[in-house]
Amino acid sequence: MSEKISIRPIELRNQKPTDIKDCYIELFDDHLHYKLELTADEPVINDDTDSGWESVYNKFDIIAYKKCISGIEKSFTKDKKWGVYIILTGFQNDLKVYSRSESVAQQLFDKLHSWLFPTSK
Repeated sequence: MSEKISIRPIELRNQKPTDIKDCYIELFDDHLHYKLELTADEPVINDDTDSGWESVYNKFDIIAYKKCISGIEKSFTKDKKWGVYIILTGFQNDLKVYSRSESVAQQLFDKLHSWLFPTSK
């Protein structure tokens, strides 16, 4: 059994989505599947928006086992967006999902928290 959570990519300072193909997190009993496939305009020189923009294809297809997730975090970024971060042990980057509204970020955080720390009833 699984639960699929749709992700709606938003415009960030260094990434402006133009063609969204597939974006979701799917929760299984012992792992999650993070899929992000989109084309976005990004600066030609990383972190330099004055260098011009180019269309870049991005594809992430990641499986993370529960035992490799060291935590989750919800925070407000310096760019005034809400971020939910899935912190993975032994992986160079955290899995990141950004939102314009706190309520959307909170819903994702709550689902991840309930999945990671189920309560027995």
